[in-house]
Amino acid sequence: MANTYELITDTTIGSSGATSILFSSIPSTYYDLALHFSLRNNIAANRGELFLKLNSSTTNYAAIRIYSYSTSTISTDYVDTTPYLTIGGIITGTDAAAGRFGIGTIYFHNYAGSTNKLMHIDDGVWVTSADHVRALIGAEWSDTSAITSIELITTGTDKFVENSRVTLYGIKNT
Repeated sequence: MANTYELITDTTIGSSGATSILFSSIPSTYYDLALHFSLRNNIAANRGELFLKLNSSTTNYAAIRIYSYSTSTISTDYVDTTPYLTIGGIITGTDAAAGRFGIGTIYFHNYAGSTNKLMHIDDGVWVTSADHVRALIGAEWSDTSAITSIELITTGTDKFVENSRVTLYGIKNT
């Protein structure tokens, strides 16, 4: 069966920035969800952290992360995080080259089902021509509720900056 992507919503951050991006009232009519992002924040560093919260839940997140760095270093870790899922340092900050954004996709499997929610995250950021990070993440939210809201959060009081963009798609099997 072919997968059909249907646009649910598309958000672009304006000039005042935003500390979080929230998608609420997500319909349960799809099989999976795909969230595509292109993000930059105003942290005074090359990269800032990205966090995820589902249905406003502050518990039951876990992930296995594999990072590949421009130095040819590869690292892995397991995170069991609260109060949100720590995706990692994949958003460009103010020290990054102008116009560079961290990009990626978060794929939510069987998001409306009654089992734990599995996600895979594929992202990367090119800060400069010599500094980049690529991450592959397998994550789980141990909750049987359907996902009805998704919130992306940046580091502390930092903000997503103008032209950061997130697009949410519903995926139907045809």
